[in-house]
Amino acid sequence: AEKRSKRQTAPSVGALFEAAYALQPLVVAKAEAISGDAGVAYGSTKTVARAFQKAWRSYGGDYRRLCDVVRVSIAFESVDELTACLERIVADDELELIPQGMEKCRFDPEYDPYAGQFVGYRDLQLGATFKSAETRAQGLDQHIIEIQLHLRVFEAIKKGHVTVGVPVLARMALLRTGSGHRTYVSCRNLRCS
Repeated sequence: AEKRSKRQTAPSVGALFEAAYALQPLVVAKAEAISGDAGVAYGSTKTVARAFQKAWRSYGGDYRRLCDVVRVSIAFESVDELTACLERIVADDELELIPQGMEKCRFDPEYDPYAGQFVGYRDLQLGATFKSAETRAQGLDQHIIEIQLHLRVFEAIKKGHVTVGVPVLARMALLRTGSGHRTYVSCRNLRCS
């Protein structure tokens, strides 16, 4: 779908986080329901420190662009299992997907975030609002959430549990920092993003 600008409706950072803390357990429960027998769902609210860092580094201080404060991940063994879950998400009447660009579809063979540098991590990130009776009653149905669909092998590398098949330089970075995600955070901090 055509990309459109995503913005939170919260009138302040405090209101954004208040809504996020109320919404997070509802979103995790929804993810568990749509993950199917094959998926493993988990999630946590973005930390306040990282939210401020991202708002300033990436969005010029505009906290309304923080659309991943509430986030949930679902991990699968295979692309077929992931695809089946994506079909359930699309068919779910309580989830309203927000069109966004292909940069959030890291399974796309054309995905090239750093103009020619090899980046092997792959996932799919969906922006959505959760419009259940409970979220509507609590006024949480306009809060934009992020649903991440992963393959378990990438999750294992990200968490530092597996280094098989990882290039030598990346494996050295894993040894230094403890996980693929920590290496990513170090690189992100060097880029100030």
